[in-house]
Amino acid sequence: MTTIQDNKNVIKQFFAAFDKNDFDACEKMCAPTLQAHFADWEMDLKGYRQYGEMYRKAFMDLKCNIEFQVAEGDLVVSYVRYDGTQRGELMGIAPTNKRAITQGINIQRVQNGKIVEVWGLSDGVQLLTQLGQTQLPKMPTQAKKTGQGYVQPHN
Repeated sequence: MTTIQDNKNVIKQFFAAFDKNDFDACEKMCAPTLQAHFADWEMDLKGYRQYGEMYRKAFMDLKCNIEFQVAEGDLVVSYVRYDGTQRGELMGIAPTNKRAITQGINIQRVQNGKIVEVWGLSDGVQLLTQLGQTQLPKMPTQAKKTGQGYVQPHN
């Protein structure tokens, strides 16, 4: 039987794999039917991986520190501190070589040891301000169909 602590450990392992740039391991921790929700954006597993890879390419030294977690049933809430230097392009923003520190809240549903659903909120304005940006970048989009990556925003 899966315990709340088991679910919290799955999320800790996910962020540890992300910190090591091991997206194959991250993907193996997710159900193939994963759904991710970020503000107005919906992603399937492929899109979720692309989203993570986009940030990793922009912030090659990115570290994710789970400040604390709270869990109940199959939900795990993590307050995460992100710290990295932008050395690659991020959604059309040229490399700034500026260090940015921001926070986010991730809620993950874990079933049978796999992440099946994700909700994420992060302080994008704080991130952009630290990068010296005054305009919001455009989120990359590809298709509305499952399995094709990023999905269009909600109407």
